[in-house]
Amino acid sequence: MKISEPKLQIVKEAMDRVTEWALNTLTRLKMKSSTLLMWLKSCDSDHPCPQPFRLPQEPTTVKRYVNHWKQFMFYIIHTSLVDESVGDQVYGIRCTEYQLQIIRQLLEMLNEWDEDQGKYRSEEEEDDD
Repeated sequence: MKISEPKLQIVKEAMDRVTEWALNTLTRLKMKSSTLLMWLKSCDSDHPCPQPFRLPQEPTTVKRYVNHWKQFMFYIIHTSLVDESVGDQVYGIRCTEYQLQIIRQLLEMLNEWDEDQGKYRSEEEEDDD
């Protein structure tokens, strides 16, 4: 089974929106709450880090990191479509049951997407009513 490019485009756009939301939230926190940013950077659950969480100096670094995450998501989606033993032996992918459940849910949502209409099939049913 293959997944179409338009469906992968949906994943890409969703990740872009999440990234934009996260960057906007970080910008807002920088202006309002350095304490929360210190906790975000901390590895210790009992003490905040003395320096607040911040973005890398170069904006291209964030873009590169986001693109790596997108590639990783595409890889996970593609490898989840093969048999579990093949995924383990050939690709070295071992997912927990919970991870597989999330991937299956994502694939179900993508399967509900009607590429020709540009909307979810459940929306079409509501339009018919």
